[in-house]
Amino acid sequence: MVTDFIGMTAALQIFGVPPILTIIGVSILMISIFVHGRYWTWEKIVLLFCVLNLIYIPAILLIHPNYSDVIKDLISIIPTGGFTGDFFFFFMANIGPTIAPWMIFFQQSSVVDKGMTTKDIYFGKFDTAVGAFFTVVVAIACLILTGTLLFKPGGIDIDSAA
Repeated sequence: MVTDFIGMTAALQIFGVPPILTIIGVSILMISIFVHGRYWTWEKIVLLFCVLNLIYIPAILLIHPNYSDVIKDLISIIPTGGFTGDFFFFFMANIGPTIAPWMIFFQQSSVVDKGMTTKDIYFGKFDTAVGAFFTVVVAIACLILTGTLLFKPGGIDIDSAA
């Protein structure tokens, strides 16, 4: 949550909102949703943010990355010397934050909150698979956008979120 607050304060500073106001405002909003919100309301808000993340996919088409470079760089991460310590570190740095133990508990609690029964297991698995697929697609889109915008000649020089 700390990194979420850092991101929110950095983003709202672009609009001149002081960090302390962001922290107080977001904390009040989160507490009120947690205390007074229903699961369905929270799920709809989260789904809205998930749909907004899909903007990264058409953004790739707008920036015209060099797709041969993307494929070449993707292939270059496969280690030629086998499973080395460096590759293990790279693998854990990417998989660790993506697959977190708390997600198992969250998924189980959402099954209970939705009131799912054994006949809904197929739909729950399908929902999870679709979500996992789009998570990977959006993550790849973010990587391509970042690589294209930041590391090309004349790319963007970023000193802050603004």
